[in-house]
Amino acid sequence: MLARVTLLSFAAIAFAMFSGCQDVTPVKVPPPAPVSSDPRPDPPPVNSKPVETPPGESSPANKSGEQPAEKQPTPIVKPAKPTASIDELLVQLRDAKTREYAANSLAAHGTAAVPTLLKTLDDQDWQVRAAAVFALGQIGKSAAEAKTHLQTLAEKDENPRVRDAAAFAVDAIEGK
Repeated sequence: MLARVTLLSFAAIAFAMFSGCQDVTPVKVPPPAPVSSDPRPDPPPVNSKPVETPPGESSPANKSGEQPAEKQPTPIVKPAKPTASIDELLVQLRDAKTREYAANSLAAHGTAAVPTLLKTLDDQDWQVRAAAVFALGQIGKSAAEAKTHLQTLAEKDENPRVRDAAAFAVDAIEGK
């Protein structure tokens, strides 16, 4: 039976595999102990008024005399679409120096990359297979056509890291 873990654990284990860690096993971490209350009383509030600077004069914090800019909300940044083609990324997937970038970029391509990643699951290099499995897991439910092949890898691949990553990818595809 396949292990159920969160997608965050999947990403952490996949990262550990790419970085060459020897033993990669998920560990359940107990919740933190409750914080005991501080017996000391809260300090009294400080009554201070903001220093107003007369018009035309610079404040101590703003020596140039410019008006301070209004604080703008931080914009939400969406992940960038990959700039490399799927074929270019496949070449990069085979290079140890660019493998992590290629796996993340292939995952960003989404469903379009699934057929190419399926072919890569039979590669002789276990790290290439693991990277392809990682990308399929990141694609998630949209990579459903890879589920059968990933289940086979989870049960029969020669490398335990690929087996573990495939189990996590199957769980991600199933939405667990």
